[in-house]
Amino acid sequence: MARRKKGTGAVSRKLSAAADKLDIPVSAVLKTARISIDGNRRMVLEGHEGILEYGSELIRVNCRDMILTVEGTDLLVNAMNPDGLSLTGSIKKIEFSV
Repeated sequence: MARRKKGTGAVSRKLSAAADKLDIPVSAVLKTARISIDGNRRMVLEGHEGILEYGSELIRVNCRDMILTVEGTDLLVNAMNPDGLSLTGSIKKIEFSV
């Protein structure tokens, strides 16, 4: 069983609150995923740790503290690098799980 550092949640909450006060994205301060969606046809995800499952109707991506699942039709990863990925298709559902 992995041990968590004591107070990690408190630090994250303080950094998140500071980002809100400075009006900057929380993803710029914490290592969290940042998602941009254009309608239901294109999605850009920054801050991922790799694709867990890939198909034309389902894509699952590891995003450090959660798993992002995208469901739809004709899903295609157009570009991917260590910082982010871009996918297109008809996006029907986006789900976050811990």
